[in-house]
Amino acid sequence: MAKRIVAIDTPDFGEELDAKLLGKFIRARRTQMNIDIPTAAMLCGVAPPTLHGLEANGSGRLETALKVCAALGVRVHVEPWEEK
Repeated sequence: MAKRIVAIDTPDFGEELDAKLLGKFIRARRTQMNIDIPTAAMLCGVAPPTLHGLEANGSGRLETALKVCAALGVRVHVEPWEEK
């Protein structure tokens, strides 16, 4: 029997974004979609240990994290700043 996936609540958007928080957003999105790590990794084009590392502690390359975000529908937004 397949392991049941428990949906994780979306992290607080008020926290300062860092690699670890981005990993939490990725994990929340994946679990809310009811997808296990091996399946999500396959859909994202990364290895399961890579996805696990991103989710667990934000480890990995930014390029990989952005690729996973795009595949899972996690939108990362950069706002323009004022020029001085």
